[in-house]
Amino acid sequence: MENRILTRAEIETYAKHMICPKELADNPLLPSEKGIEAFNHYPFRQSSDLYCGDSKPSLMIDELIASLNRGLNPEKEPIILLSDGKDSMSIALALSKMNRKCKTLTLLRAEDHNLRGFIEDKCKQMNHTPFFVEIDDIVDAFDGELFAKSCSLMDNPVLDQGMIFFLFGLKVFFEKVDLAPSSCQFIDGLGNDEHLGYLPSKSQMYSYKLSKLGIWKFNKYLPNFLNWYIRSPAESQGDLSALACFFDFKGSNDLNSFFSKIYVKSDAEFIDFRSFCRGAYHDHQCMISKTKVAAYAHGAEIFYPWTDPLLSAYCFNLPKEDKFNIDKMHNKVILRELLQRDLSWMQSKRGVDLFIDLDVKKFIAILSNYVSNDVIDKIMQTKFITTSVKKRALLELLNLSGYLYANDYSKDGIRNLLFGENK
Repeated sequence: MENRILTRAEIETYAKHMICPKELADNPLLPSEKGIEAFNHYPFRQSSDLYCGDSKPSLMIDELIASLNRGLNPEKEPIILLSDGKDSMSIALALSKMNRKCKTLTLLRAEDHNLRGFIEDKCKQMNHTPFFVEIDDIVDAFDGELFAKSCSLMDNPVLDQGMIFFLFGLKVFFEKVDLAPSSCQFIDGLGNDEHLGYLPSKSQMYSYKLSKLGIWKFNKYLPNFLNWYIRSPAESQGDLSALACFFDFKGSNDLNSFFSKIYVKSDAEFIDFRSFCRGAYHDHQCMISKTKVAAYAHGAEIFYPWTDPLLSAYCFNLPKEDKFNIDKMHNKVILRELLQRDLSWMQSKRGVDLFIDLDVKKFIAILSNYVSNDVIDKIMQTKFITTSVKKRALLELLNLSGYLYANDYSKDGIRNLLFGENK
């Protein structure tokens, strides 16, 4: 990971949007031009000459197995980070077909018996051994030294709300199974949203359609909390931090302008837009960084099979009907069909929802070691914002504060950045 110290404008951009395109950071004065230039050079565009659609769908599992063979470390024990979703479940299936019996790790909400039962059943079918860690155990395992180490490994602020759940979920896991982290290689299903037809959730699609009316342009004149409900087209894809509902980040780079000239009319062009704004930045800077930082902080390896260049090229060039169906709002169609055929998999899309069960009082006691009370009060005392958004903001705030501490910010310095003082 890089160790470049970010400018304040970059930090504020991450704090507001969870992402900061490198092209924009390099030249913040020409956001629209830099955005369209970056998009024109972006390799995963269905509407470009790079897409030929000649990959054979029947080879999907073979291509995934080939990626695993290229990336697995034969000297490490593979541990699958397993959810009930298509990406990690397909990896578990591929490893099963390779006759690799693996341990799996699933992070659970409190008393999520349905997910536990589903994972246990599918692991039994695939000859894997499931392990589970629940959120209460994760928060109780918080360790300041380990957290500081993880933050020192960030090459940008990782605003993903799930970071500490993975960081300390791995800690609990290692204690349960008595494994040395250095002997393990985690396998993560992130990384295929760029090239496998990633569709938004229903709420994101609704927000995107609303954003096309342009109401979001008036947010700069309105209270911060409205940012959560009235978003720009790019922010509607999930690229808006909960912190932006509570704090002004007027010094941030203009991310909306960066994405503003990307042409969107057909279904394929919408997929391109989402792949670029969500997949190219959010998934790599935020979501993948979350598990990478967590694994590295423990001294373990981590591998993302879907980011393998050969597998990425194969998936990108699958026929469009094997990747997405906008009418049915089905994405990654080929994985859906593969899992239904081989595992009787029938799951509706569910988000990363561990934050819902966060014990706010217990978490604030941890957070108060890193930020002043008035910063926490700004979040907790703001009206017209749901508790779930406040929980997201608290989790993001811990990550951001940890990154800033690792880069020599004090409590006062963090407070000043959040409240826009001492520019």
